[in-house]
Amino acid sequence: MILFFLLTTGLFFLFIVLLFVGIVKKRRRPIYISLVFFLLAIPAGLYTSFLFAQKAYKKIKTTKIDNPFKRTGMEMYTAVLGKPETNCVTVINSQDAYIPRIDCCIWLEFITCPKELARIIAYNKLKAEETGNWYEGDKDSATVIDEIPNYSPRPTWFEPKNLGAGYKRARKWNPDDPNHDLILLFSKDSTHAYYCDMAE
Repeated sequence: MILFFLLTTGLFFLFIVLLFVGIVKKRRRPIYISLVFFLLAIPAGLYTSFLFAQKAYKKIKTTKIDNPFKRTGMEMYTAVLGKPETNCVTVINSQDAYIPRIDCCIWLEFITCPKELARIIAYNKLKAEETGNWYEGDKDSATVIDEIPNYSPRPTWFEPKNLGAGYKRARKWNPDDPNHDLILLFSKDSTHAYYCDMAE
């Protein structure tokens, strides 16, 4: 990039010098030659700008900037589900909602125990829902039938099929207030769960 920058600068310098000489001495030849250098300087300058922009983009992309609003998975869990009463909770994955209307929801995946699961269901007044046959086929080839939140952007790790066959759902949703929806999907033995909290 430095080489192209020097080349561009040199070509533009020659353009200015020759143009000045041609005007002062009232000779056309230096002016015509200066135009050639100017025409060469244009693509060299554009390519130099491209290289600079490419390098700047890579630098920005690889630079890690700490988000002052970033919360840990357990901090998000406590904020939306209350403080655990046991030490059986481990948050595996989490995604926070930073920007209203763009980030729709708080998403969580966690390991828990039946006692803690019962607590969070009562804490948010979630209601168990009938789900029918949630899977077609075995776990590996299962197709989840219309039971997971379709809000976007949903993280790729939010895969309730990993809960195994017969997993359950509890929810708190009011059709008169569609922008607030709480959905808990949990395994049959109440030890693995996914949670979606939409509160726009």
